[in-house]
Amino acid sequence: MCYHRLYIFSTCGHSLYSPTPLLLCKDSAIPPDSTSSATCTPHAHPFQSLRIHRLCALCDRRRSVLLAEVDHNRTIRFDAWRWKVAYQNPAAEKEAWKRWGEQGDVRERVRRREESKGRVEGDVKVAW
Repeated sequence: MCYHRLYIFSTCGHSLYSPTPLLLCKDSAIPPDSTSSATCTPHAHPFQSLRIHRLCALCDRRRSVLLAEVDHNRTIRFDAWRWKVAYQNPAAEKEAWKRWGEQGDVRERVRRREESKGRVEGDVKVAW
């Protein structure tokens, strides 16, 4: 019954013993080519237990793979011909500003529209 340091990962709930014992028991015989005894079971003392507030390495790797897969699936991909647009000529836009005020009064446009429909024959009242 050798005492080892116990690492508890609080995010995923996994735990892990340290590879080398803190205190060897009298029954343990550690061979020179190994770090632990085959006859002894590891135990942890509450003062030698450490809580780590993160994922263990296995869960962190699994989480990274899943997030990469989700990110890959959520990426929007377009064909090249779909996102290329033709922009309007800026010179034509400049000419439009020069003719901006030439369309006439609003009342005149409304009167012409009503006359073309055949509704009004005289002056038109516009309520704003």
